[in-house]
Order: sequence, then structure tokens, then C-alpha cells
Amino acid sequence: MNVFKRKVVRNYLAVRRRDLSANPDYHKVQQDKLRALLKDAAAHSVFQRERLTDIERYSDIPPTDKVSMMDRFLDTLNERLLQEFGLTKEEVWDFVQKANTKSSPWLRRDQVRLARTSGTTGQPGFFLGVVEESLIQRSVSLARSGMYRMPLLSLVPGIRKQRIAMVGGGRENSLSGSSFINNLAREKLSRLLDMRSFSSYQEPEVLVSQLNDFKPHQITAYPPYLVKLAEIKLQGYEFHFAPKRLALGADLLSKQDRDKLVEAFPGARIRNHYGSIETSPIALSCSYGTLHVNMDFVIVEAVDDSDGPVEPGQWSDAILVTDLTRRLHPVIRYRMGDSIRILTEGCPCGSRLPAMEIRSRRIRKLYFDDNLGQEQEILSTELMDKVMYDTVLPWCRMEYHQRNRFRFVFNVPAFPLPSMLCTVEDIRRHLTPIFDDFMRKHGCTDSVSFEICTIPEPPPKADNLKRREVEVRVASKH
Repeated sequence: MNVFKRKVVRNYLAVRRRDLSANPDYHKVQQDKLRALLKDAAAHSVFQRERLTDIERYSDIPPTDKVSMMDRFLDTLNERLLQEFGLTKEEVWDFVQKANTKSSPWLRRDQVRLARTSGTTGQPGFFLGVVEESLIQRSVSLARSGMYRMPLLSLVPGIRKQRIAMVGGGRENSLSGSSFINNLAREKLSRLLDMRSFSSYQEPEVLVSQLNDFKPHQITAYPPYLVKLAEIKLQGYEFHFAPKRLALGADLLSKQDRDKLVEAFPGARIRNHYGSIETSPIALSCSYGTLHVNMDFVIVEAVDDSDGPVEPGQWSDAILVTDLTRRLHPVIRYRMGDSIRILTEGCPCGSRLPAMEIRSRRIRKLYFDDNLGQEQEILSTELMDKVMYDTVLPWCRMEYHQRNRFRFVFNVPAFPLPSMLCTVEDIRRHLTPIFDDFMRKHGCTDSVSFEICTIPEPPPKADNLKRREVEVRVASKH
């Protein structure tokens, strides 16, 4: 067994032992990790030292966010660990500046990697990750998502790697928005798992054919994509495989949609997960569908607009997250715009981990008329992924207030990356062929149009939206 496999197995077995013990020591583990994190961050990160000086209680640490951390990116890094990996701040900054043009995200092969967030706050976020941190983070997912047998199976001679199909939007063989298995760990996890991504925007027969060739043990997707796949199967398309697990992306799943999944994929475990590029997995669902906070790896606070605490059972305006595993690029009381509520009642599964809910990230349905006057229906992400997939475009808000007329509002950051398009003319020139090609596939070459505007101010608070903001006021005719 190689070193990588030993570390993964050791970490997830430690999580499993803790979960199965009579009195799990989640709080003690959390507090021990927190003390070590704060001590290390205060000693070796300029940004964190300023926040932690003369602080007596954790709740007194001033919250931060992506914009604040990116404005002082180099000061947020742990200088001791940079030295251990032989990195200078100048080398890191040069790498970040050229991130969009580099084919590899590794600063130090198999050691330090740069991850990029989607830029909901008006500018992208860059976070350095260490493989050791990644192993711990992924072990949590493996142990608490119904996937814990998969690494063990991969160690048995003659047993093939478990196959995971990631179904999402964007281009063929790509997945946008997946935080459960993200870019930070993909190359390393490929030694244990065979992970491939598929676009749900292809013709059904093409998508089904690709999945039949792959025969995945697990399908990972946001609920709308997975429900769409279930509907394709229920329409009569032949699936030559039976997935054992369905992993969702922390969005609301209605009873009606859950019933579709059960009907289309009988016997498959349905699991939900909630996380981000910046943090360890925040919460994972149990067999009853309840999300449980991984409090031994993260601290999650439900807060209001002023970052004050929200009572259990009440919906928050945002959350503050501390990742207890990140050391090279510490994330401490970091504000995210998701709206959650901590549940007050226990879960039938018996877990001692806190239970929570997250509001829908509003993947909406769009209705418009094609060239023949027939109503077409698509998911908002099908169009928005076309707009937001390319990193040269700023954060975007899509408004659909008038049938067959879209409006894209681009927020131009004060300090855009050199490769970012920031003028209406440049954005229109880039977006027009993408929009026209998309509408042509839906038979709407003449009937649907769009307009573009740019704004310099920060984007409006996106309630609980993770990646983009969509406002739809057009209902179906039916």
C-alpha cells in the first residue's frame, strides 16, 4: 500500500471510529484543533496576526470575507509553511497573476496547489491548498457520505477502482460548481477513484451512451441535473448500469424530485453534501437526508446582516466558517453568503453532529418562445453556465423580466485580472456568438435577444446564492 492510500485510510478510519463511539468527542476535537490553528496563524500570518491580537474569545475575532482576503492575499499566507515548501511570496504572486494562462495549478507538484473560486463577490478568490490538508478533507467526505467502503475496495487485489460520474453544466466532459470532489483533490484521488465528468446539456442519447460506457458506481450532481437524468431514464432511455450512490450538491430536493430519483434508480443511496473551494466539507447528509455539520473539521456560525448570531431554528443571512484543517492559507471566521438554519430537534439517524438546512441556491426554470411560437423550458444554469464558464467575464447577474428578452448585468471589479473583459463592447463581442449558438440549439435564432450593462459597484448581496444571481419574473403559459 503506497503512502497516499495509507494516509487516506488512516484518516477516514479515525473519523469512522469517532462517529461510532458511544460518546463522540466532537467538541473537544474541535476546540483542540481551533487552539492549534489560532496559535499557528497568529505566529506566521501577517493578516491573521492583526485579527487575532488581543482577542480573548473566538467570537470576538472580526469576520473577514473573500474581498478582504484577496486585497491582502500575500499577507494571508502562512510564512512558515511557505518556507517549508521553498516558496517565496513573489513566486506565489507571479503564479496567481498568470493563473488563467497556466495549464497546471501546481506550485509544487503533489504538494501545493492553487484553487480558484467563481467570483460571486465581484472578483475571483484564490486559495492555496496543501495535499496533506486535502487528504484530511476528502477523508471526511469518504467516511460520512456512504463512500467509506470505496478506498478499502481499491486496496483489494483484483478489485477495480470505484467509478464516479460527475454530471453538470458547461462544456462536455466538464463539471461546474462541484465542491464535493473539486479541483484541489482530483489528481490525487484518481489513484483511488476513477472520476469523470459529463455535460447534461448534450442530447439525451449521447449522455446516456457516455454513461453506459463508463458504468459509474456513483453519480454526483446538483439536484436539478440529477433529476433531469432521472427523467431521461423514466422516459425510456436504457441505462446499462445501476448506480449505488447518488451524491447531491447541497441544494433543496423536493419530495416529488426525491421520489423521481428513487423510482429511476431503485436501491441507490441518496446523499447530499455542502461545502466550498475555500473550506473542508461543511456538512454531509445521513441516510434520512439530514445535513450534519462536520464540527470536528469546521466551525459554522449562522449570522445576520451584521454578523451577529442567529438563534437556532432561524434562517441566517450568511454564515461565518472556520476551517480547522487549513494551515498554509488559514480561513478563520470567513463570511459566505449562504443562508442556513441550525435545527433544534435531533435526527432519527442518531448522529451527535449538529443538523442544519440550507435554502435553495435558486436554480430556476426559464420559459421562452421559439421561432415557431412554441414554449421552451430550460434551467437557468444551462444559460448562465454558458455566460459564466469562461473566467474572462466578471461576476454576472441575469435578469429575465420580459419574455424572450434577457439582461446580463456584469459587475466590473475595481482591480480586475489582466485577462478580464470589462467594457460593454468587449463583453458583447465575446458573448454574442455564445448566446446565439445556445439559442440556435433551442430553435430561437430570431425570437430571443439580450442586452448587456456593466456596473462598478459591488454586486447586491446574493442572499444564499453560491455562484451567481438570477432574477426571473416570467412564468410558464401553461
